[in-house]
Amino acid sequence: MKKGKIHKVSTDKIFQQKDKPRILFKYQSINDYSLSNLKEGKLWSSYPESFNDPFEYKHKVIGEPGNTEWDELYKSENRLTVVCLTEVPDDLLMWSHYGDSHYGFCMGFEITKLTTKVNYSNDYPTLDFTKNKNQQILSWYSIVHSKSEHWNYEKEHRMIFIGPESLREYPGLFTTIIFGVKTKDSDKQKIRRS
Repeated sequence: MKKGKIHKVSTDKIFQQKDKPRILFKYQSINDYSLSNLKEGKLWSSYPESFNDPFEYKHKVIGEPGNTEWDELYKSENRLTVVCLTEVPDDLLMWSHYGDSHYGFCMGFEITKLTTKVNYSNDYPTLDFTKNKNQQILSWYSIVHSKSEHWNYEKEHRMIFIGPESLREYPGLFTTIIFGVKTKDSDKQKIRRS
């Protein structure tokens, strides 16, 4: 598959957000991986199957995929990775889920790259393979940016990537580190040295 083919669609005006936040945040645990990524100026992008919502990326399907590059991408979801960011740096549940039960840290970025806000809905999105490829890709884009309303407190924004790489460039200028209330002093020093 040629690089950037799917991403061309994601820059269309239909995806431009009004009132986009200037700063977005990323919660993290403190471990060898996060410290190494901090030194390299990278963020880990996760495969959707590793997300804690078992219903994420579930959708209705009409018709059958064909044999185009797009259809092959759809059939092999393990080529898709996601960087999840949030508008909220001070949510207790998010510190518990993503910030190592308040022992981790939260990074703040002044956003300069394309991120898209998650749509929270209790209805599964639909992918209709009887429609033209552009409409299918737009539907797929909606699927990868949808979550159940149960998660709307996260105020999530996403960067979607195609390809096997797991480390991605920052979404903008790294401006802030916030430590969890239980972060050990020794871990704070590791972060500061990174």
